[in-house]
Amino acid sequence: SYLLKNQKNRTPRKRIIDEYASAMRAGKWAPVGDPIRFDINGVLMDGQHRLSAIVSYGHPVPMFVARGIDPKHMAQIDIGCKRKPGDFLKFRGHINTNSLGAALRLLKQYTEKGIPIKDPCIIPFRQDEIDDLLVRFPRIDEHVNKRHAAQSFKCCGFSPSEFAVFSYLTSLANAEKSEHFCSRLVDGANLGEGSPILAARKVIIAEMASMKKRPRRAIFGIVVKAWNAFVSGNSTTRFESPSGFVPQIIGCPLNPKNGSKS
Repeated sequence: SYLLKNQKNRTPRKRIIDEYASAMRAGKWAPVGDPIRFDINGVLMDGQHRLSAIVSYGHPVPMFVARGIDPKHMAQIDIGCKRKPGDFLKFRGHINTNSLGAALRLLKQYTEKGIPIKDPCIIPFRQDEIDDLLVRFPRIDEHVNKRHAAQSFKCCGFSPSEFAVFSYLTSLANAEKSEHFCSRLVDGANLGEGSPILAARKVIIAEMASMKKRPRRAIFGIVVKAWNAFVSGNSTTRFESPSGFVPQIIGCPLNPKNGSKS
């Protein structure tokens, strides 16, 4: 077995092995020319995660093999710049690809487990999922491009990916109300006292001027609270930061089963 010749490699990462094995089971693994590498003594230099994934998968998978590499070159393996989701999206002809990649990750997080207010989104996100996610969330690229073109995210305290995700999810609930809400959140036009949009804008403006920042997704959560009040016809003059998770979006068909409804 090739793995028996694995003597000097780094500690295997189970998450990587599971990802590779999952791709193999789904028929999404393709040999792209990166070989399993052995040195001049037959010791495995590179490929332990792929080989371990094949063992987990339980079926043969074609791989290129390179032998006879000088062991002193071990330090030169795996030091290249790893491609990010935005790089793959660029290959597919999209624009604003870093924001689009971030938006896809955020949508996957929201729909599957909810978006935590304080902690980063840590749901597994594989490069081979990108095409599936674009099918699963049709037109998300249009929302990302629209928010970039208007530069509106700078006015409302969102990153472009966060604002695009909010715009996308609320448009699934009510496209007309979503467009009105997002436009007024940005420009603040014709908002009377008691408007949830105005209340959210006040929080955002104060946040942008404050040295002490709220948790990472707190603004996202407050804007969702404002949306929920807006579509429910409720008036308010202030919002508190939500705790736990970003609240569910009223009317959205993609709400997570375990998300907060507050």
